[in-house]
Amino acid sequence: MTVEEIFERLVLLAHGGRMSYNRAKVRTNAKKTRYDLTFFKNGKYVLRIFFVLDESGQEVARDFNYMPSVFVEIFGEEQIEEVESIVKRWNGK
Repeated sequence: MTVEEIFERLVLLAHGGRMSYNRAKVRTNAKKTRYDLTFFKNGKYVLRIFFVLDESGQEVARDFNYMPSVFVEIFGEEQIEEVESIVKRWNGK
């Protein structure tokens, strides 16, 4: 999966949870590209995913984190594993 495909899968989850989200693609000063996706529910931070790619498109960093109490309230604990598996499907493109 590409970064965009991963983000689209996660956005589908957000719509199910009636969340808003912020999606960004930013060039850093180190000539890398950072992709961010952050979800919010009622003004509260729920989930954040990011990827950093170098100039050749190779992954430099990847991570996700979440606010446990809010995430579990919206999705349930089983969704944490689903989100983690979606993020790990990254194929380097």
